Amino acid sequence: MKLSQKDIYELIEKFIDMKNYKSRKDVLGVFFYGSSLYGKNTDSSDIDMHIIVKSKNDVRGNMVFGGVHMEYFERPYKKIIEQMKYEKSTNQTVILSMLGYGKIVYEKHGALTKLQNKVKKYYTGYEPKPLISKQKALYDFYKIYLNINRLEKLSENGDSVFDFMYFMFLNNIKKVYEKYKGLSTDISQYKLKRFYLNNADQNNTFKTIPDEEFISLFLACVEQQTPQAKVTAIRKLFDHCTRDFDFDFASENILLERK
Repeated sequence: MKLSQKDIYELIEKFIDMKNYKSRKDVLGVFFYGSSLYGKNTDSSDIDMHIIVKSKNDVRGNMVFGGVHMEYFERPYKKIIEQMKYEKSTNQTVILSMLGYGKIVYEKHGALTKLQNKVKKYYTGYEPKPLISKQKALYDFYKIYLNINRLEKLSENGDSVFDFMYFMFLNNIKKVYEKYKGLSTDISQYKLKRFYLNNADQNNTFKTIPDEEFISLFLACVEQQTPQAKVTAIRKLFDHCTRDFDFDFASENILLERK
């Protein structure tokens, strides 16, 4: 049964009391974030919380409370600042979506309001940028091209390892394309389809995603189909991702060296 917003906030308050966060001297406050905050929760959704602490302990917890899965982090204030700097260099927006636009459900002396304003200011004007050069992308795509050729042979031979290799190469294409195009790299496989198809989720969590044609081709790759059809689908996706390169993968070679 999907919880109402009223039920969710009541459960959060009970959870905070159970964990003694209001009486703990090291706790600065509690953020609530995620799909349940935006009303996008289902009957299987969890409730996500970030507890900001002054201590050095970094805790990640999971528990069923009131019949609902609760996922919570107790994160030192200093670790938040460190992670923000790291995220800017890796095209991630986790802290921005969790804390910058999360809901403060409890705080001491305005500590979380100050932190939230600091997070928003830090990401102001932020735009993801390419994480690899065009030459590096070409190098990585060429390795994938060679593996797709191997994949085709596996499909012809009916090799049982085909599916494992297929989805590994599919994920490799996605990763290289994201890094080359300067897209978000922190979307979990579990939530990938939802983010690709739901504009509200993208806006709520400040993700940058691939173009519509990539999404259409990528989703076609994960449909149930024959191995031969999968190879055709992954080649179409590969061709789309490498359309900006003036390089004939079938007739030209790149020296690949293991270091």
